[in-house]
Amino acid sequence: MVAADGTVMHGLALVYVLRDQPEVKAFKIVQESLQLTRVQLVLEEALTPALRALLEQGLRRRLGAGVSIELEQVERILPEKSGKFRYVSSKVDAARPGGAAP
Repeated sequence: MVAADGTVMHGLALVYVLRDQPEVKAFKIVQESLQLTRVQLVLEEALTPALRALLEQGLRRRLGAGVSIELEQVERILPEKSGKFRYVSSKVDAARPGGAAP
């Protein structure tokens, strides 16, 4: 994962934000760009404004205040084509200026 300022971090930095919430049963984080991160959530109940704000704040604290966080409540998280579950993925290339993937 790469923060908006270019800082490279381990995906666990974001996992902890979600894992620490008892309402969150499963999740998948996809960093689309330095400016956008999408999160699929499987929750016990409907996503409340309070939980939304808490999760967005925690993720922005790590990724950058200006990063757009899109939270989507889903029934289940689908596995990758390999059949494995990937909790965090990034489409950002940390080695390239601006983080753009080739």
